Amino acid sequence: DIAGKRVLISGDSFQPASRWNGTGGFCAFNGSHFSLGFKRSAEQIIKWAPDLLAAGHGTYFRFSTRYFQKVIKWATEAEEAMRELCPSGDLDMDYYLHDHSNQCS
Repeated sequence: DIAGKRVLISGDSFQPASRWNGTGGFCAFNGSHFSLGFKRSAEQIIKWAPDLLAAGHGTYFRFSTRYFQKVIKWATEAEEAMRELCPSGDLDMDYYLHDHSNQCS
């Protein structure tokens, strides 16, 4: 709680879409994992329902269930799209090139 508001410090995981040339950016901490990173975190944030998110790099924004429902939808669709682009069809082999299992499990 900060000044009577519930604030979630999310760091780079959830930058506003207006940030980083309109993409919102990817998070190096979660290895840009879709289901195990963005989707799982978004589901937890919906459960917590903070008032504000402190997203790092001087950005913050108000919590919106709808925003995080869109993150979940995006993560699901992006994961499938990336899987289709992988030569082997295996994200672990072709996309998640660094072992981040300790951060996403």
